[in-house]
Amino acid sequence: MRVPEPYHGYGIRYQGEHVEHKEKARIITDRDQIIAIAGASKKDFIGKSIGIAAEKVMDDRKAISVADTALHTLFRNNTDNGIEKTFTSQVMAPIIAEGDPIGTVIIATKNSGTRMSELELKLVETAASFLAKQMEQ
Repeated sequence: MRVPEPYHGYGIRYQGEHVEHKEKARIITDRDQIIAIAGASKKDFIGKSIGIAAEKVMDDRKAISVADTALHTLFRNNTDNGIEKTFTSQVMAPIIAEGDPIGTVIIATKNSGTRMSELELKLVETAASFLAKQMEQ
């Protein structure tokens, strides 16, 4: 299922206005690729295919925290520049609208001394729920 264009714009506004952490990237995906990002270079991320971890989050319909990003890369088949290896920790939650997973919300950090806490996990769950409700209207 392809996410309609209004979702893309709303996700970008939501990302930039409500989640302000300078050292953390905030990412929204649809079922296939990254569609919005704040806190990292758009040209390096927008349009990249999502990795297996994000697919599993959608399939399992459950938020997760990933401490070893070497095993769970952000992208699929990304061999061009190793951008995903700069993230050391991430949390992901599925966006479920009308019973179907349509994407994920991800917060990822590049700071090697930072591990995601329960707070970030709840934050991505809340953001995913909010975006899902917007899609259902």
